[in-house]
Parts: sequence; C-alpha cells; structure tokens
Amino acid sequence: MAEDEVEDVQELGIKAIIGFDGGNTNSLLAHPNGKHVVYALGNKVAIMEWSTKKQQFLVGHTNIISCVAVSKSGKFIASGQINHIGFRATVIVWDFEKMELLSQHEHHKVRVEGLIFSMDDKYVISLGGRDCGSAIVWDTEAHQVICSNQVAKGISGEVTCINSMNKRAACFITAGDAHLTIWVINHKARNMSQFNVAMAKLRRVILCVEINERDEVCYCGTTTGDVLKIRLFFHHDSDVLEPTKQPSVIGCYAKLSKKKLDRGVVDLYQHGIRAIRLLFGGKLVIGDGEGNVELVEECIKSNLKFDRNVKMPSVPALKVHKTTNVNAAVSAIQLIDDNTILVGTLNSEIYTINLSEFKARLVVTCHTSTIHDVAFPYNFSEVFATAGKHDVVFGQW
Repeated sequence: MAEDEVEDVQELGIKAIIGFDGGNTNSLLAHPNGKHVVYALGNKVAIMEWSTKKQQFLVGHTNIISCVAVSKSGKFIASGQINHIGFRATVIVWDFEKMELLSQHEHHKVRVEGLIFSMDDKYVISLGGRDCGSAIVWDTEAHQVICSNQVAKGISGEVTCINSMNKRAACFITAGDAHLTIWVINHKARNMSQFNVAMAKLRRVILCVEINERDEVCYCGTTTGDVLKIRLFFHHDSDVLEPTKQPSVIGCYAKLSKKKLDRGVVDLYQHGIRAIRLLFGGKLVIGDGEGNVELVEECIKSNLKFDRNVKMPSVPALKVHKTTNVNAAVSAIQLIDDNTILVGTLNSEIYTINLSEFKARLVVTCHTSTIHDVAFPYNFSEVFATAGKHDVVFGQW
C-alpha cells in the first residue's frame, strides 16, 4: 500500500513566480515577436506574455542563471549559469516554440559572463568569466563546438560584454577592461581571427556595446560615464567579413551640460553607463548607475562649439532631449515596440517608458532580499502581503 502511494505522487509544476532578477547585465530581453519578454529568475528562464502577464518557465539549470540571449528570429533562447569554483558552467540552447531543451555544453569554467546569437541563428557565442576568459562558438545545427579562443590577453583585464554584428553572421565584438576586439569566425578552419580596436592612449572599462544596423559604427558605455564611438571599417559588401583597416575610436563623448561648469570639466554620467539602446532615427537611449535614463543625440560637428579648456578625450557632444529616473542603477534597456522601452534595474524592478512622454511607469517589482513572511486576508486568496528585510510588498494573482 505504501509503495502504491509513493508511485501516485507527482511533481508539482510552476504556474507563476512573482519576481525579477535585475542583478545581471542585459537581465531583461524583449522577444522579436513583440509579445513576450525573457529574463532569468534564479535557475529558471522566465518567458512572460507582456499583455496578459502569463508566464512559462524553462527548467534545466542546476544553479543561478547569469545571462540570457534571444536569437534574431526569435526561434531560440540561450542561457548560461554560474557554478561553484572547480566546476564547469552550463550553456543551454532552448527551442522557443516547443519550450524544450535543444542542446547544451559545459566548456566554461565557473561562470558564463555573456551570450549572443549570430544574426542568422547559426552560432551561439558564449563568453566565460574571469576564471575562464574564453569565447566559445557553438553550432546550433550540428550541436557542437566550432572553435574557442582566449579573449583576455596582454594588458587587458576582465572581458564582460559581447555583441554580434547585424550584417555578418561570422563576426562579433567583445569588450571589457582595456579590451575592445572584433572577431571573425572561420567555420571551415574551425578557428577565429581577431582585430583589436585602436584605442591610442585611451583606457576605459566598457560595460555595454551597441552596434548600428549597417555594422558601420558601434557605441560603448564606460565606467567613466562617457560614450565611445568606434568606426568598424567593414567593407560595404557584407560578404567581406574582415575590416578593410584597423577599427578605431573616432569619438569619446560626454553630455552637453545645461549648467555652467568649471574650466576643464565635462558632464559625465554618474556611476558609469550601464546600458545603451540605439533607436532607428540615430538617437540613443542611455541608462546610468544613478538610475537616470536619457534620450540623447550626437551633435553634428558644424553645430558644436568645442571648448578649448575641456581636457580631452571626453568631448561634450551628446545633446539631451528627454530624461527620467528609475530610482536604481539601470541593468537593461529593451525596445518592445516602436514607441515603448522596457528598463530593468538593480532593484529588481521593471519600468516602461513611452518615448513620446518619456515618463517612467513601474510595472514589475519584488523584494531584493529574503522574504520572511506572507499573509492573506481572511477567506480571500486573491491578494496577499509579503514581508522582507527592508520592505512590505502587496501582491495580486
């Protein structure tokens, strides 16, 4: 009788989880279909239908997920995790439509720092953390590693971010502490070549990278609080993969300040630029470590009056059109439709910002520490309250 009872016990499935982990870079992603958002939540990947807030979960990781990526077509999702020191970290590729695991590998040590799909969905490029320091190219069709390479070399420090080109499937860029490199994958030779960006005497720690749709330039947000503009020097023919000459920095931009500053001082973003999103018209949405989200535009040189007293390399060249604040450091900026952006913060909150009005509206919030208690009203289970270390949150199913 006891054995029969054990056999009848079934595992309970998760219907919904109230929460959001905004602690990682690019912690929030908008699906290309414009209907879903994807984010990591503990050891699960959460997929939320934005209009109804209905959730689905991808389960397969054994530890906290550190990064998530969505393919350009929306067919695939990739996720990487953190593991204990001495153990390998898993990268999993998921089928979005079927909500099932397609392939996985464990070639990184301890932590997966970043993930990105190539523009044709053929490759998943993963970036290892400080204990690993390698970039691994995974073939999504053959389910095998094509090649790998150490990305942090010489005087460069930790490499923390990665992005793929929009016209060239075999090209991607990595960035970090005194590191900015373009990589070209050679599938037949099963290796990849690198092209370092000429930085001259400029030294920056890069936190985020955004590439324009033609692979002409990219914008990098730094811990200093300025924006690097990089000329990539790709050929106009997208079949030519290698840059025609060495990519280089063509600008290091700060804000055009509305207030009078001391000589030699420029207006930088406080606590660094954490996220950048390039809009269709060429304007940038920038989020910094103080929670400021601003819509800016690069000034045309003919309209820009350079102050000779400003110490280079940071030049005031970003005109601020609109600004708002989300009360915590920005961890992600995503465009969910032509006029609305989503902003994730380190306080584990999600805001929506209408580009016309540019006012932040809180849509998702949760505790940032351990939950100690939960209470429901008498004979009513639709609403509840939870108590954490610093706050009390009221929720509704």
